[in-house]
Amino acid sequence: MNTFIKANQDKKLLLLELGVGRMTPMFIQQPFWNLTYNLSQTSYVNINPKDAMTHPKIEDKSLVIHADINTVFADIVNDNNKGIS
Repeated sequence: MNTFIKANQDKKLLLLELGVGRMTPMFIQQPFWNLTYNLSQTSYVNINPKDAMTHPKIEDKSLVIHADINTVFADIVNDNNKGIS
């Protein structure tokens, strides 16, 4: 387990998967799923317009967004800027 994860395994962690395709799931997706499953305060978010998915065992700790990353982040920025002058 990497040093950061080990030092923070009892804290709330968010694993954010951005635009990863299905060609090499064993390098990013499966390790993220395993960490989400094994660390009680960890959540997983996957943003991808066509390949967003999660493992059934972590559905309750996951958010899957089928959209373009640029659109998602632009929406977040726009929502946070409402009412700011």
